[in-house]
Amino acid sequence: MIKKIILSLLVTIMCFMNLNNVFAIEQEIPESFNYTLIEVKNILDDYFLENGIDLQEGTKEYYSYLLEQLIHHSDKQLTKHPKYEIILDYASEYLVLYQKEQTKIEKSNKIATLQDIDLSESLTKTIGEISNELTTTNKNNETIESNSIMPLAYSNYSPSKAVAYAREYAQSYNPSYKKFDSDCTNFVSQCLVAGGLKQVMKDPIPGYLILNTTTQWYHKNVYGTIFVSTSFIRVTDFFSYWKNKTGYVYYSSRSKCESEMKTGDVVLLARKSTGAKYHAIIISKGGTGGTYCGHTNPRKDAKFNTISSDVYFYRMRFA
Repeated sequence: MIKKIILSLLVTIMCFMNLNNVFAIEQEIPESFNYTLIEVKNILDDYFLENGIDLQEGTKEYYSYLLEQLIHHSDKQLTKHPKYEIILDYASEYLVLYQKEQTKIEKSNKIATLQDIDLSESLTKTIGEISNELTTTNKNNETIESNSIMPLAYSNYSPSKAVAYAREYAQSYNPSYKKFDSDCTNFVSQCLVAGGLKQVMKDPIPGYLILNTTTQWYHKNVYGTIFVSTSFIRVTDFFSYWKNKTGYVYYSSRSKCESEMKTGDVVLLARKSTGAKYHAIIISKGGTGGTYCGHTNPRKDAKFNTISSDVYFYRMRFA
């Protein structure tokens, strides 16, 4: 009897120690968090030079390359790089920083392009510092799905009309809207408007083309001048605007997100290690085997299961 009790205690202690080890692993700080963005940029620049790739930071091509790598791991040679995961962490934060810079409040008659963006100050910060500055919530495990804010339907939203618009303009641009170099959220917002969702805009601020706000959602032409809210064109602000209105469900499993998504849903993509939300798409066909449309790097009815599985998915439903 005593031997059984001792054995039971030993098993309990071992299990407790293993649980502590698992917890420690889950809480481990990624290696990338000690690197500055400029250090990782230099690593990537060296890779480009060694492989004859002509890409320069600050260009649309550079932005598109990073986005493709995050979503599809398109450059298979880069996936073999010993610092590949660190490069992807850098990529996720670079995209978010660019979107933030592009959508700063403007007091000029032109909206910023990649050539106007200066990330020099941010590049000196570590990936960990940037990650702490970004809004990152519930990125540790899949159990958050049961605690996610559940969707509330909008009776005036038509998924079929939203998707019809998405397919029409997935590989082109509607001239009625301002085109951005980072255009994914702008495109998704346009689809929602086409689907029947009403824009929310107070009186425009004279001289401000882009208003930094998560309490309004609009893209308006006022007497020939375009006024836009950051919630209409920036991934993080779009999420902040809609999350308490329509809700969201959070997934760390691509297959589970795919099986539960419906036509007309919006899905935001985030890097698992940094939590950075960097891309927005609209679902053009729901369920397993589903498809999506998106901008920046144009996609029309692309297979959802081609998206990297190393992604957090924030699904938002409007109907």
